[in-house]
Parts: sequence; structure tokens; C-alpha cells
Amino acid sequence: MTDCIIRDPRWDHQVEHRDWLYATLVADLGIELRHLRPAYAGPVDPAGDADAWLFVGVLERLARRGIEGSVTELRTYLRTGRDISLAVDALVPFLEHPEAEGLYDEIREAADDHQLRRAFEREPPSQTGLDGRAARNTADRKRILHVARESGLIQRDAAPAFEDERWEALLFQVADTVLTNESFLLATRIVVRRQMSRLRSQGALTWARAHAGLHHEIGGLALSMFTDLAEPSDAVRLLEFLVATGAEGHRFIYQQCDLVTALERLDHRPAVPAVEAIADSTVYSYLRKRCARALSRLSAEFPRWRAIEYLDDCEDETRGIAIAHVDLSVPACAKGLPEPLPTRVKIRTAGRLPALESPRGSGVVDDLGLPPGSQCCGQEGNGCDDHDVGGEHDQHGEGEAFVGQGAVVAYAVEGVVGGGAFGVVEGVGDDQGLGGRG
Repeated sequence: MTDCIIRDPRWDHQVEHRDWLYATLVADLGIELRHLRPAYAGPVDPAGDADAWLFVGVLERLARRGIEGSVTELRTYLRTGRDISLAVDALVPFLEHPEAEGLYDEIREAADDHQLRRAFEREPPSQTGLDGRAARNTADRKRILHVARESGLIQRDAAPAFEDERWEALLFQVADTVLTNESFLLATRIVVRRQMSRLRSQGALTWARAHAGLHHEIGGLALSMFTDLAEPSDAVRLLEFLVATGAEGHRFIYQQCDLVTALERLDHRPAVPAVEAIADSTVYSYLRKRCARALSRLSAEFPRWRAIEYLDDCEDETRGIAIAHVDLSVPACAKGLPEPLPTRVKIRTAGRLPALESPRGSGVVDDLGLPPGSQCCGQEGNGCDDHDVGGEHDQHGEGEAFVGQGAVVAYAVEGVVGGGAFGVVEGVGDDQGLGGRG
């Protein structure tokens, strides 16, 4: 059991819920949680601590069940600094937990504003307030000044350099020193990264351009700043970074998220082939959502091809992007697509819905232009042989039929626009119906 958690066997952690099963087994078997720590004992990956995803998910489940020590173990993981976002996201729901004394201050110390906003899905809670954030900012600057004095970057008796331009110049010097030397305390490196990520000046963009990279801490920070601050003239270089990450497999999925979003913001249409390649290869559904959003803006072909494919995506926001952009002028949304069709969508043909009305309101499903035999045969009982668009026969349970994806797309999208059913494209096994039931 511990080996399964330490060596995550999942292909895509976002569409599997093995963490629930493993948490149940850990609780029932009484496994000591400290035995799971080897899940994050390997080398640190600046692209994100994928090795610990399952470990953190299991501990979240255990914390919800009230298993003693689970929040404490999550706090232990936070203090390693391996993946601050992952740890903070997991811990925020347990701020009132008996094991969470001092946790909020610990999270504030470790996380930057972006990580806090993501974790709380809004500005940090009211107890921080503007005064709390200002106090943390002042404390951060004092710590950085102390490091600058100790490192000989400024004289020990030098006055504090808190004016914007002087502070920024000093911060660049400290970053070059601290982020290239792992002998500095993790807390110090976190503070430097946090202060650097707040910069929005032209000087910050110049620094980011000069230091952006993929394979070291300072390069990763600079690349993150570069994607935020980049101007249209930077698009070619950002695309080069995206292509380079694609050659590294799934190692740089977070950087790919930032790069894809930046290329969309800059309206860089030559990026379409690279974004499509990332969309096809990634195992990270959140990145696929970003690719869908970018392609919906950059690619003229998106409404006639990718949008149809993404109607069946596992992420609801990705499906929403597809629904908003799909081209309903494509005959039946199926004719003209190459074989095999990219996906298939399951629809309900239960007795309560004897006829599925077309978007034109003039008949049943085959009014959309499906080939003969493409709807349910109508046989009732323990099962029925249903035909798909290609003429194949599939055995399904009672009241269910598969049809080629394009055959249903026109109805599904029209239904959403008309305030009707989303359930047609919502996936397999939903109880959502049509005509407003969804």
C-alpha cells in the first residue's frame, strides 16, 4: 500500500480518484503516515513536485476523515518548499483543524500573493487585510536587506533602500546571488522570489529577458516573469521556449501553461502548431484547457475541428470553450470529418424521452442528417444493438445508444444556447436529461 502511494501509478491524477481508495485503505489498515514520506524524498523538480501529487491527495482525504496526524504531515511537506502551491492548496481547507495552530501565518510566510489568491480563489482572507499584506511586505524587505548586508552587496551601515528604483536595483542583485546559491535558507529564497514576482516595471522585463530559462531556479522565476510582462516583440522567443518544453516530455507542464497563455495574450498565430502539439500530448487537463482557450483565439480551424473534439473533454471549462466556438454550419457536425471520428458521445434514449427533438424542432435525431440506422434500433429489454455513424454495432445497456460524436453536437450546442440540456455532451452515465432537465 505504501509503495503504491510513494510511486504514483496513475496516468492522469485529475481524472482518477485513486487517492480516495488509498486513503480509505491507509485508514483501515492503520498505516503510520510517516511511512509515506519517501514520496517526496527524491530530487526537487523546479517544474513541480509531481512525485508527491498522490501523497498529498491521500493526506487531504485522510484529513477530511479526521485521521490524526494528517494535517501535521501536510505541514511537514509545506516546510520542505518542494511545491508551495501544491502544499498550500491542500492545507487551506484545514485552517480551523486542531492540528493547524499557527498554520495561517506559516502559509503567509511561504506563499506569494499569486499562490494565496489561487488557494483561496479570491484575495487572501480578511484577517490579512491590507495592513497584514503591507506588514509582510515590510518584513520581506527587511530580510532581503539583511541578506544584502551579510553578502556584501551593500554596506552594513547603509540606509534602507525602499524607494522603488533603488529597491528594484538591489533586488536584482540579491536575486542573482541568492537564487544561484542553494546554501541560502529556503525561507530567504521564497522571500526573494515573492518580491521579484511583484515587479511590473520595464526594468523587470529587461531582467526577465536576460535570465529566463528552464533548468535552474533563477531561470524558472525569470521565465514566469517574462510570460507575465512580455511584449509583442517577445512572442518569437516565447514560442521557442514552448517548443523546447515539448521536447522534454511532461517535465515543464506549469511553464507550458504560462507560455501558452502568454502567446494567446500576444495574439501570436504562428504558435498554433506548437500549441496543438502540446494539447495532443499533455496529460494535464488544466494545460489542455489553456490550449483550448488559446486555439479558440489563434486558430481559424478551431471551430470546425478542435471545438468538436473538446465537447467531450473531461474538464467542464474546456467543454464550455468548445460550446462557445463550435461551428454549427458543419453539416451535422460529422460529415466531412476524417475517419475515425475523434470521440463518441453517449446519449439517453430512455422511455421518458421517446423522441429527441432536433434544434430546428422538426423531427427526431435523424432530422440532423444522420445516415440511416444511426439512431437506436428501438429494441427494448435487457439491451439493444445500436448503430453508430460508421455502421458498426455495439452492445449497450437498456436505453443507451452511441452515435458518432458529430451527430449529437448540433443538438447539444443548440440546447445550451436555448437554455436547454447540457447533459447530451456531459459524459457517460449522467442522469441529466433534455429539455431543461440538465
